[in-house]
Amino acid sequence: MVEEFTDRENEIAEHLCLGKSQKMIAADLYIDPDTVHAHLRNMRKKIGGHSAIDIVREYILSIKDPKQYFAALIMLVLQFAIIFTNIVMDARAIRTPRLSKIEIEMIMTRGRASKNRRLC
Repeated sequence: MVEEFTDRENEIAEHLCLGKSQKMIAADLYIDPDTVHAHLRNMRKKIGGHSAIDIVREYILSIKDPKQYFAALIMLVLQFAIIFTNIVMDARAIRTPRLSKIEIEMIMTRGRASKNRRLC
């Protein structure tokens, strides 16, 4: 437990070490996701960190029990792996190329021709 964190902040840090998202933490603790976000912001200010990884690092370094430390360390390594393997992934939707008016007309005429063939 990080001494400068409140009990609730330490609880949130523990959930964060388990790889849970802000929404998952909020659901587990029966609080609003905005409240979790506010706690994380306050925790980052207290330790001078810039991300959730800084919070996790501080929490892991403050753990006294080696068994808890090992489990938290494994989760941190997994989070790093996820972050570094997803950097090249593009989160935006794949865009289809725009069709020109001529291409649209060709598609439409093919559709009409096939309908006419079926009617005959």
